[in-house]
Amino acid sequence: STLAAKGYYSCAGSWLCQSVSRELLRVIQRLNLKEQWTDLSLHFTTLCTLRSTISGTHAQNHFRSIGGLEILLDGLGLPSNKFSVSKHSSISRDERGEILLLQLLYLEILSEAVFGNVNNLEFLCENGLVHKFANSISWPAFMIQESHRQKDTTKTLLALNSISGPVHFLKITEWNDYSLKLSIALCSFILPSNVVKCCSDETAINQISASIPSAYQEQSVRWMIRVLLTVFLCIKACACESELPSHIKILAKTIQIYTIRTFRRVLVSAPALLTAFREEGVWDLIFSEDCFYVGSSVEDIQFHIGTENQNDNVRNNRTATDSQSSYRTDVNILQVEAISFLEFAATLNENTYNLPECSALVDALEHCVSDAVVASILLKCFRVILQLATEQTLDSFISLDAITRVLKVACLQAQGL
Repeated sequence: STLAAKGYYSCAGSWLCQSVSRELLRVIQRLNLKEQWTDLSLHFTTLCTLRSTISGTHAQNHFRSIGGLEILLDGLGLPSNKFSVSKHSSISRDERGEILLLQLLYLEILSEAVFGNVNNLEFLCENGLVHKFANSISWPAFMIQESHRQKDTTKTLLALNSISGPVHFLKITEWNDYSLKLSIALCSFILPSNVVKCCSDETAINQISASIPSAYQEQSVRWMIRVLLTVFLCIKACACESELPSHIKILAKTIQIYTIRTFRRVLVSAPALLTAFREEGVWDLIFSEDCFYVGSSVEDIQFHIGTENQNDNVRNNRTATDSQSSYRTDVNILQVEAISFLEFAATLNENTYNLPECSALVDALEHCVSDAVVASILLKCFRVILQLATEQTLDSFISLDAITRVLKVACLQAQGL
């Protein structure tokens, strides 16, 4: 009878939780129809209460069945058509900061409602929803760019920030903090946020990763790459002529650094997912005009993201002759992370065919022919890969005609000198 009673109360508790979730979602829908800054406290309280009802696969499935994912996705977007530059005088900077925190809370709850649940993630993969999600997390960049452009034409907006240019929503330190939290929340769709933030213990990462369904892990990687490709297109649309404003660069670079680190941690525990990375075009994403080739500038000084010495031991029993630590003084943080990730993938024990990685490396070298420092770093990476994965790398070099291409780069640099 005791066990039966426990089962009864468990069912009753579950039913109550489901009922509460429905009512909270109705409240959130109403709040989303209003000017959010008039009900911020209520909105935060409602979302935090809703968050406590989403725990376990059963609760996640129920949440999806009552339309919870759609409502959260809607909440990620631009709060109101009245939240614009033309209305900036009616909204204080503190309120704008709170609205961005509200967006982060929506993103964190959506991650918790999806994490580990293949069916819920498949909902986000449906036609049009990848693009909607990407636009929803990119709207602050668009709004800041609108401020930037109106400032150029009207000369009536706030004064320029002495370090980074016009940041009309938040102080530069607050913008950095927002970019950091957004990146962590985004990566928490793949790995738990505590792992994304700071965990560097490979054993702990492997244990955590082993508890994540393999089908979800693969699907989350594929989904994330698709999202990032769209996000960077959105960010590129904010470009003024050919140059991104500094604050948008900060946002883009922080997202890129954290996703590259997260991708690496996934490969540490699940090397078989390298195939999924390749099929979704991970090297085209990382070694692109929107990522690797964005040059160093003032915002690099403002990153408070420590680079990790992740590649000193690429394999358990062999140490790279040129460790990642030798890169750090010469290239920006993003380029360090990109080169290190490619080197790691190319030298995985399970990688018996590293042609895609070597091809990305040769292409990057040819693209950086005018940058002797980065070209030198890429050549060091070549040598490490050749030392640690000799047989498959020689095969790749032959297929790519890599030696001839490297010599052409050397000749072009010699002519420049």
